[in-house]
Amino acid sequence: MPLPSLRVSGRAQAGLVRALGRGLTTLALVVAGYLVFLLVVSDVAQARDQTILFATLRSDLEAGRTPVGGAIREGTPVALLEIPRLHVRQVVLEGTAPNVLKRAPGHLRTRPLPGQPGNAVVAARRSTYGAPFARIGHLRGGDRIRVTTGQGTSLYTVTATTRPAAGQPDVIGPTDDNRLTLVTSDPPLRPSRRLVVTASLQGTPNPAPAGRPKDLLEVEDGVHGDGRIATPLLLASEALLAAAVGAALLYRRWRLWPSWIITTPILVAAVYVVFDSFSGALPATL
Repeated sequence: MPLPSLRVSGRAQAGLVRALGRGLTTLALVVAGYLVFLLVVSDVAQARDQTILFATLRSDLEAGRTPVGGAIREGTPVALLEIPRLHVRQVVLEGTAPNVLKRAPGHLRTRPLPGQPGNAVVAARRSTYGAPFARIGHLRGGDRIRVTTGQGTSLYTVTATTRPAAGQPDVIGPTDDNRLTLVTSDPPLRPSRRLVVTASLQGTPNPAPAGRPKDLLEVEDGVHGDGRIATPLLLASEALLAAAVGAALLYRRWRLWPSWIITTPILVAAVYVVFDSFSGALPATL
């Protein structure tokens, strides 16, 4: 008994080709859009956040409200970092989790604040969300770094720029000397490796109040992403899907231009939230 024919008609083949082409085109647009978000839109968002944070930090410094020790809430402005050679001027927040480093450089919670005895560690992104540490590899011995906290302004002098290899001492651990350690990814697209700038404190350190946290989460080490993004990403994706379906229905039932004017801002906002949520899974200093 002959087997049934498995031939596909020319019309069906054309339909499959069109579907595949649309799928690949959509995928390419999504990838391109995400790259534009990471390399352009995220910079704009970080610049906006820095403007707001600078106003908050300035107000807190003038009023004497800036925390200088103990357990500090994650995301609190704690310092102003200035690197004259690189024209960097950034507010530093408490914490180094990926969502904190979207807004600003972050201070490692388990280490002393800049200007205090020991190893003050500040991490920041190198390629996305403003890339505050994009050029710290250009720093050389003798370059100056200023950090202003609730205890005043401290001056540091760069002593070394390194790329620690596996097995070398932990650069974010405690030290006997008084230093500032700047940490980012190296190279930019290999965040599992670190680029580290070490600077020595000039002058007498400020007192360090007791009560600093002892335990550090893996997500705060600068080389891991946040695995807790599943829920916010799912909610953001559902909101985007609902917005897309609503827009499609409106396009069919109403005039094109009014529909486009109404739905475009909603869709753009939904896409932004999805991309921003997904980027939380990327390493914190990328």
